[in-house]
Amino acid sequence: MPKTGPRAALTAATFGALICAIPAKAGEADDRAAIVNLIMRYGEVHDFGTPEEYAAQFTDDGEIAVGTQVLVKGHDKLVAQAVRDHEKYTINLPNGQKTSLMRHLITNAVVERLDGDHGAGTSYVTTFISDGEQGPKVLSIGRYLDTLERRGGEWKIARRTIAMDFGNPELARKYGFGK
Repeated sequence: MPKTGPRAALTAATFGALICAIPAKAGEADDRAAIVNLIMRYGEVHDFGTPEEYAAQFTDDGEIAVGTQVLVKGHDKLVAQAVRDHEKYTINLPNGQKTSLMRHLITNAVVERLDGDHGAGTSYVTTFISDGEQGPKVLSIGRYLDTLERRGGEWKIARRTIAMDFGNPELARKYGFGK
């Protein structure tokens, strides 16, 4: 026999509200997963992707900044930066294969804010560089502070601010960083 009365009505109303809320929560979960994937994919694309794949991680007017100083802004400049990085930091392995001498290890990705088509996220980045016979060394440890936007149904980085916490100045000079 089905229950009736105020308690049953409240339970039915609560259950109905939960059912209606699931799509909103599922949509938010999907957005958060897409943003974390974007943040994490950046390292792979930076080190192994094409310049176009690199720039595609950003909005068309996307920018990279260190502190308040914007270093690169816009699709064409992001492609040009990736081309320069590939030319400057690609090495030949003993087997003849080409690879980047850098690895960007991105961890601790967190979606800090999500509001419709806008969001913010943070992550840690540790950059290793292969220093010839010396082997891999830590070039820097820092954080990415991202402003994100959904455009054309896809999440993109609108602004990536790099917060450099620790660096290896000698290694940076040796490989021409900061020039």
